Amino acid sequence: VRCEGVGMSTYTATSLNATSFNWTLTPTAAGTITTGTSTAVVTWEPAWVGLATVGVTGTNVCGTSAQTTTDVTTHALPTATAANNGPVCVNQTLTLTGTASGTAPFTYYWMGPNGFTSTMLSPTVSTAATVAMAGTYTLTVTDANCTALPVATTAVVNPLPVAIPSSNTPVCVGQPLTLTGAATGTGPFTYSWTGPAGFTSNQQSPTVSATATTAMAGAYVLTVTDVYCTSLPVSTTVVVNVLPVATATNNALAGICAGTTLTLTGGPG
Repeated sequence: VRCEGVGMSTYTATSLNATSFNWTLTPTAAGTITTGTSTAVVTWEPAWVGLATVGVTGTNVCGTSAQTTTDVTTHALPTATAANNGPVCVNQTLTLTGTASGTAPFTYYWMGPNGFTSTMLSPTVSTAATVAMAGTYTLTVTDANCTALPVATTAVVNPLPVAIPSSNTPVCVGQPLTLTGAATGTGPFTYSWTGPAGFTSNQQSPTVSATATTAMAGAYVLTVTDVYCTSLPVSTTVVVNVLPVATATNNALAGICAGTTLTLTGGPG
C-alpha cells in the first residue's frame, strides 16, 4: 500500500535454484520497472492511483518457475482547502475554515503565527484578534490512507484607527465653541461626534455653537472610521464658564450736597 505521488519501491526475489529472474509491472501505466539480478525497482508514475501487480519468475537450466506476484494499491491523496474570514479588524473574531475530501475518517492539523496550532477542521483563532495574528495559516489533512499536500490561507488583521478630539475650551458663555477632530490610520476618514444636549455631527471639526451656553459643557465623544476599521471612542471635555455679573452703586442715591465726597462702589453680583 502506498500513496499517490513520486516514489520508488524495491522488490527482491529469493530462490535457491534460479539463475535469472524476469520482472513485470502490470499495468505498465503504473510506472517503470528497472531490474537487477534478483531485485527490481519500480519508479511510480506520480499521478498513478489504483491496483498494480509486480510479478517475477525464476529461470534455471531446468526451466522457468510459476510467476509470483505482489499486489500494490496506490491510494489517492486527500484534498484540502483553507480559508479565513479576513480581513478583520483588531478585537474582532478571526476564524479559519477548512474542507477535506478523501476516505474518512480525517484528522486535521493547523499551524500559524505565534505558535498557533489546532486539530479542529474550522477553528477560531481568537475572539479578539491582534495584528500579531495576521499571516499565513497552513492546514494538513490526513484521511484513512494518506496525508494531503498542505494548503494555506493568509489572514489580514487591520489595526484600528485612533481618534484625536480637542476643542477651543475653556470658553465663556456667548463665545463660539468649536471641536477639532484628527485621526491616525488609513484615510480617507469619516467622523462621528456626540455630545451634551443631543449634539451630533459628522464633520471633522464642527462648530457646536457661535454663542455657547453652560448646557453645552461636558464630554464630546469622537469616533473615526478609516478605510478598514472603526476606532474606539475618545472624548474631550468642554468647559463653558459663566459670565461674571457686575454691580455698581454710589453714596448719592438719595442726593448729596455740593462739596461733599461722591463715592462709587463696584463689584461682582
